[in-house]
Amino acid sequence: MQNVKLRLYVKEEIEVFEIIDVHNDTLIKRVFAPLGSSFVDYIYSDVWSAAELMSETRPLVKDLLISGRIQFAIDNHLSAEEFHYSQEVFDSIDVNDITHQLSAIAESLITKNIFFYVHYMYICDMLERYPTAPDDFHWDYISDCNCDIREFKNYIESFVYEFQASNFNKKITTAEKIKSIMENDNGYCLRMRYPSIPKSDIDFYPEQKYGFKYFSNDNPVFSQVIYPKTIEEIVCFLIYHQSLSGTVYNTCKNCGKYFVVSGHKNTEYCDRVVDENNRTCRDVGAIVKYRSKKNDDPIFQVFNRAYNTKNARIRYGKITHDEFKVWSKNARKMRDKCKNGEISLEDLTAWLNSDAGFYKRVY
Repeated sequence: MQNVKLRLYVKEEIEVFEIIDVHNDTLIKRVFAPLGSSFVDYIYSDVWSAAELMSETRPLVKDLLISGRIQFAIDNHLSAEEFHYSQEVFDSIDVNDITHQLSAIAESLITKNIFFYVHYMYICDMLERYPTAPDDFHWDYISDCNCDIREFKNYIESFVYEFQASNFNKKITTAEKIKSIMENDNGYCLRMRYPSIPKSDIDFYPEQKYGFKYFSNDNPVFSQVIYPKTIEEIVCFLIYHQSLSGTVYNTCKNCGKYFVVSGHKNTEYCDRVVDENNRTCRDVGAIVKYRSKKNDDPIFQVFNRAYNTKNARIRYGKITHDEFKVWSKNARKMRDKCKNGEISLEDLTAWLNSDAGFYKRVY
């Protein structure tokens, strides 16, 4: 495992997550997407299995805590009577096995969603500092994380729904939008930690003191930055920036899932891939719209009916493929003339029902 810290900032309505090596402060991984995308990803992530993984860590962390305390007593030459520990208990705890299991859980967590790096960081830090500071870690924290993972899925989904609705209300102010969104129907309200940065973060990461990131020597740009330790801090930071920027969410008319609108506000389809041909919902939507438009077009209806009738003649041996090719080419020209107003719908219908199109002539 690699001990890391998570850096989060928003630049030009793009949210950027950076994974930084704690020891040499080098960039390991950078993930960026339109502001709000991480909320959508979290809603549709497998948070239930992530919560189960965190549940599995609870007894492991508890044993590690007990082992660390006993190890501390041994290192400080405290007797069993003074520290109330049992050698049998200490010998029964396999620290190497616990470390291996916790490492595997942490690695699995970060494959599910980038938000879970905060739990990965906690486990990494705990294993790296063991057994020197066992009381700095609380096994109850793991239980809280288990609940938070599931609660925040519901909260974020509620936020996206309410934020989607509030974008249609032009009269609501940014302050009113934040207030209404931060409190759901159950009265549960997140602490609005941002823009004030927790003191613990300032102490642990000195470069975080001012909460800004500098970009480009030629064109100076500053961005507010946090080093979150909890999902709550990530959520509050992103809610703050989304409320200021006016992030727009829509529900895709094809897959029914939320997505962040990066172009026209009335975009109806997302860019998720939906089939083995790598077609996206947007591609499918374009086809649906085309067919819907054509189905409502009387010119298309007349042409399509005649096309299917003539095509059926091939199967019955009444015309050849070459004859059908000639007819369909001439029929399209007549259809286009009708679209352009050069002939009437009645004239087009009469022509399509005749055999005139089978002759090689220019219409």
